[in-house]
Amino acid sequence: MATASNAKKFRVGILGYGSLGKHIHNQIQLRGDEIGFEIAFVWNRTATVLSQLPQELVLPKIEDFKLYEPDLVIEVAHPDVTKRFGAEILSKCDYFIGSPSVLADRELELSLTESIQNSKKRLFVPNGALWGTQEIRRMSNAGKLQAVEIEMRFHPHSLKLLGKLAELNATVNSTPVTLFEGPIREVCPLAPNNTNTMACAAIAAYSLGFDKVIGRLVSDPNLSDFHIIEINVYGPVTNGNQFHVLTRRMSPAKVGSVTSSATHDAFFNSIVQCRSLIDIGIVLC
Repeated sequence: MATASNAKKFRVGILGYGSLGKHIHNQIQLRGDEIGFEIAFVWNRTATVLSQLPQELVLPKIEDFKLYEPDLVIEVAHPDVTKRFGAEILSKCDYFIGSPSVLADRELELSLTESIQNSKKRLFVPNGALWGTQEIRRMSNAGKLQAVEIEMRFHPHSLKLLGKLAELNATVNSTPVTLFEGPIREVCPLAPNNTNTMACAAIAAYSLGFDKVIGRLVSDPNLSDFHIIEINVYGPVTNGNQFHVLTRRMSPAKVGSVTSSATHDAFFNSIVQCRSLIDIGIVLC
């Protein structure tokens, strides 16, 4: 995307400064003139992490985001950020949600949708590690999507879980254990950091949604170098034979990492697309 040097740049605020937040910040600093982006602000729950950044870019409190006049706010911190501030952000500017698992909360989804309708802003959801997003969406558009199943396998130390799933994961020893199998809406609140790709599948397969897309979360102690994602997509039956696509993605990841290294570039590419997309509402990018 070529940008004239005197053209107004797209102002981007970043909520979260972990590995992904740093990657986004560094890419915009490096390629800002090329892609027409600039940093409006950076916020992090632990403010000391931001001590090396210019203080004029540090956002002390999320509530004050509007003072920095962002065109787009990117959340790469925690699903709770969207629960607390998502509707307010969407009332002022576009919002890029890095933790779409939070959309499994029906009331929150309705609240965000209402903000979108009132402000005509956009809520962007990145494809991330979901392979075949547009194909799933096209089948959903055509009314031909019969079922979607998505299995995600992580090393036990790469899982950040709550409640009964955390207890079950603590018992995993030498063999893989299926921690959950069922509707994605049920697993997202218990594994919000590890089910974002599942949430993307539910959004892409909107004719099925969070209640009918089936997720399987597996804790696998044999995975030391990868996260594995398998997606089964089922379509119509013709002459006794059912349309079926199986994809298997192996994303390089160190033990303990929630996000694979391959996801960083895919995530940033989705951010770059935001400026050119004209859709209103919840937009997969």
